Amino acid sequence: MAKPHLAWDFFESEIESVRHKIARLINAQPQQIALLPNASACAFQIISTLKSSATVRLWYCDKEFPSIANVWQAQATCGALISHGSEHKLLEAGLNGESQDLISMPLVGYLQGDLLPVDELIHLNKNSPARVAVDAYQALGVIPIDVQALRCDYLFGGMMKYLFGLPGLAFLYVRDLSIAKLKPQFTGWFARCDPFDFEPHVLDFSADARRFETGTPAVPAILAAQAGLSLLEQTNALAIRQHIMGLIEYAAHLLQQQGEQLFGYSCARQHGAHLALHDAAPHKLAQFLEQYAIVTSPRGKVLRLSIHYFNSTDDIDAVCLRLRQYRRSNR
Repeated sequence: MAKPHLAWDFFESEIESVRHKIARLINAQPQQIALLPNASACAFQIISTLKSSATVRLWYCDKEFPSIANVWQAQATCGALISHGSEHKLLEAGLNGESQDLISMPLVGYLQGDLLPVDELIHLNKNSPARVAVDAYQALGVIPIDVQALRCDYLFGGMMKYLFGLPGLAFLYVRDLSIAKLKPQFTGWFARCDPFDFEPHVLDFSADARRFETGTPAVPAILAAQAGLSLLEQTNALAIRQHIMGLIEYAAHLLQQQGEQLFGYSCARQHGAHLALHDAAPHKLAQFLEQYAIVTSPRGKVLRLSIHYFNSTDDIDAVCLRLRQYRRSNR
């Protein structure tokens, strides 16, 4: 590979360092990781390599993040057969599938934060040639993920949220690198065997997961990912999970005790790292809480409260106090 100038030397080394850190985070090999601009691009790269002369059948979960569901829905214009349903319905899908069929389910629901039965879905389809894709965006950094044990065909997520990163960087894990014979429809110079060949009339895809990559990654996002992933590597994934489950249980108990309605919550063990509060005007509530340095996410008719390893019961108490204040003033 031709050697770029010094700025590119540094940038290239940072890209590869981030690739290795992501691989360690999910117990994968670096050559199984492709770096992409966002999760929607990851989803498109998956489905674009499954298209062939045969009809693609695609099932996706109703709890899919809308942007991912939109990618799946758009494939109908290309002749794909699209179906969707609850996580329970998807457990029945694809058992007699073909190799170009795809089943998609998130690890954690983006809206209510519930853990979905991805393990069971993969187990039920272990003898089916249909492929399983997992959106891990709402789980990365707060739930231990081992793709060797999970044995999903694809897993993707981004550096924002619990990985302390910025918009502009996501990754796609590809389990079976024999898929390298397939050609993504969305590509760029980073997908080539030698990106610095600068030959405009040659498209020779890399033999590993880099073939799913496109153009130049966002430099600030790469540097932020380096810092965020390095921070997470200093902690224990199981300790993070135990700490967050304790806080989720503590928060759910206090919130319900003071009359808040939680959407989709059963118990901390079956939940991710955020709770969803029912509210008639979640944007208004979010603006009120922001005055007290409490940052939340209004989504539809709920307000999401996210928890991480750096949070404590004092933070939960502060949220509950301000919620009581808000409810009193808005009766």
